[in-house]
Amino acid sequence: TRTRSWRSRSADEMGYVSIKWITSFRKIQALTQDWKAVSRVLQQSTQLKVSTDKKMVRRKHPIPKKSDLFADKTVMASNLPLSERSVDSVKAYFKGFGKSNLGKVSIPR
Repeated sequence: TRTRSWRSRSADEMGYVSIKWITSFRKIQALTQDWKAVSRVLQQSTQLKVSTDKKMVRRKHPIPKKSDLFADKTVMASNLPLSERSVDSVKAYFKGFGKSNLGKVSIPR
């Protein structure tokens, strides 16, 4: 499958993959089969770095692991002593513990 193909495709030691290989993707081929054109477009990206020979590409920054994003930052609480059940009251309750980006309230049925 396509997922297996992507995962089994090995990048070099610096994380670069071949632009010719990317150009072989069906959706890219629907636009162009010219790998040099693809290389020129990729050079304009703020998220990707094209090699000096213009034949390889990699991410500028690695994809963060899911655990790095949320694991130590997610809290689930129940039976809070709140006068009202609202996102604002939950955020206010936890305000003393640090900044909160998202609050959710589940109302039992």
